[in-house]
Amino acid sequence: MDNPVGNPLDSVGREIAILDQHLIEVLVARMEAAQVVEHVKATKGDRQPIFRSEVEDRRITQIREYAMQRGINPHFAEQIIYAVINESCKVQMIQREGTGTYLHTIGDLSYEKLKENLLELTMRVASSYESNYAHLFPATQIYLGFEKDIILDTIKELDVDQRRSVLDIGCATGLASRLVSDYFERAVGVDISPSMIQAAMLAPENGENCTFEVGDVEDPKYWQQHNDGCFDMVVMTLGTGGDFQNLQLVLGEVHRVLSKRGRFVFSFYNADPLMGGYAKIPWITSLAAIVDVERECLDVHFQDQVFSLFARCYTLEQIEEMLPRNLVVTDSYTCPTVSPTVPSSVLEDAGSYEYFRALDHRLAAQDNHGAYLLVTGRKS
Repeated sequence: MDNPVGNPLDSVGREIAILDQHLIEVLVARMEAAQVVEHVKATKGDRQPIFRSEVEDRRITQIREYAMQRGINPHFAEQIIYAVINESCKVQMIQREGTGTYLHTIGDLSYEKLKENLLELTMRVASSYESNYAHLFPATQIYLGFEKDIILDTIKELDVDQRRSVLDIGCATGLASRLVSDYFERAVGVDISPSMIQAAMLAPENGENCTFEVGDVEDPKYWQQHNDGCFDMVVMTLGTGGDFQNLQLVLGEVHRVLSKRGRFVFSFYNADPLMGGYAKIPWITSLAAIVDVERECLDVHFQDQVFSLFARCYTLEQIEEMLPRNLVVTDSYTCPTVSPTVPSSVLEDAGSYEYFRALDHRLAAQDNHGAYLLVTGRKS
């Protein structure tokens, strides 16, 4: 007999599938923690043994006691933890032998290597970049919606005769470039990744006034093609300001090419996010990028590789100190705050998504613990 419409087993089945995925996320976090353990052993120089029987015995005893408290068969729990410990030891051995993924810090890799990682990653993901952000990471979408509102509000502050040209730095596939191009005579998107620029140029939504170019904005040679005061607005979205090691140079050139009374909207990774209070999120995250503040890295897992990218977090005070004197901050926000701590599956419900969207947008101007720091201002 066919299952009746609305069979409750279907609903329970979906919940089980989500729980199974969360179990995998817990294991991912557990293996990453094992890599940290080996990294600490290696950097301390004492090379403690990977297997320590006293540590294993203590953890198994603790988990048996906790399992009994939670009504789980302690023998079952012991078997699971024993398997996890074994895999953890294996991960550490592979890392120690130098054949596995090493836990990088900025000091471990040259900035050139980090850029190479970025170029290789973007070559792989450019074709699906926007669709992934659109469907897989609802907290990122909450932020992008807020960022869009702030950009449009900032454009309104420009006089009509000041809407000649706009520059989108780190434009990726051109999402923000296309947004602002509707309000300016000319929109220019620049990105270091040829793959991202190619995807941007092929987008059918592009207007005739929207152009894209490959360029490294940390290289002074890139800026030689742009005259003083040639842009009425400059934007850096989705944390792009935190992707540059030489942010001071970028801000200095932005100051030069921005027209008098021109506007800017800059996005950075926030140095004090609410997410920072959680060492590991043991469920499917709702935020696309989670920066390791201490290591100044953004580790992106793609298929069988981990790409370590440069990512530096900032406070508002640090940004204000770095800005050239004539670039004046008018407003600052941090967003999203609460939704990144919520499992992605929770935000798949339309009602829940709207609740957290409204909450995070409301907190953006009231709280400084959002994942991104968004700064707006003008050239005086």
